[in-house]
This record gives sequence, C-alpha cells and structure tokens, in this order.
Amino acid sequence: MKNGLVLVAAGFLLLPCLPAVAQNLRASCGPENRRLSVKIVKGAAPPIHPAAGKAMVVFVNDACWSCGTVNIGFDGEWTGANRGFTWFSLNVAPGEKHVCAYLKTFAMPLRDTLRLTELNAEAGKTYYFETWLTESQGLQLWPVSADEGNFLISESKPATWQPKGH
Repeated sequence: MKNGLVLVAAGFLLLPCLPAVAQNLRASCGPENRRLSVKIVKGAAPPIHPAAGKAMVVFVNDACWSCGTVNIGFDGEWTGANRGFTWFSLNVAPGEKHVCAYLKTFAMPLRDTLRLTELNAEAGKTYYFETWLTESQGLQLWPVSADEGNFLISESKPATWQPKGH
C-alpha cells in the first residue's frame, strides 16, 4: 500500500511536465491523427542541390519494409515518410528546425518509437539523416556525413508519400 501511494504521489508531481512534453512533440512532429503512406518512385534521381535560398534535408531509412512507416516531421508538420530501404529529400527554409521521426506501432512503447532532434539549417547546405530500428533501442535517428548519406541513397530506393486514405 505504501509503495502504491508513493507511485501515485510521483505521478502527480510529473503532471505539470506533461504539457511541456506535448508542446515539444507539437513543435517537432505533425498532427497525431495523420498517418502517411509510402510508395517507391521508380527512376527518380538522387538529390543534387538545394533550391535557391533553401537547405536540403535527406532522410534515408535503413529498416525492413514490414517494420512499418517512419513519419518525419519538421516544426509541427509531417513532411515525409519512409518505409523499408527508402529515402526522400525536401528543401527547407534556413533556421532552427525541430525534427521528429515517429514509427507508429503498438509493439513498442513511445520511448522506443519516437526520436526528436534539432537542426540549424543553412541555405545552400545539404543534411543527411538515417533512421533504423534495433531490437534493444527501437527507432534511431542520426545525422550522417554526406559520404555516408550518398552511400545509403545508392543502396536504397526513392520514395514519395501521401496522407493515408488519399
């Protein structure tokens, strides 16, 4: 009984933190109820340069097709998705960006399926991120070098995405 009261008290102490967690998720990810589907694009060329005045960000997924869709969010909007060994790129305005990678699954807890990071994007530069799954740590999101990013692109297929149900 005493342990139960301690847990309840600890829960009440953490309640003020929940709005901050939700705010961080909204700042990085997209709307919780929006899911994206992925299609492989045949014959698409790898990205070459960012658009004028923009930075290019490339996301490469290094996980099996059956592992699920990894949604990518920037500054509170879903901006793409990968599934299997696929990649996509997007141009973003310069500045600080809040980045989210989220794998929707009921097989793992949220701490294993959500990754958040920040990027200070500079115009004219290209940034590469890799996502993959591990049994022990769940979804991973890491920045990689241009050399590693281009190698991963060469081993993957280009992808496009759209909201599910469209």
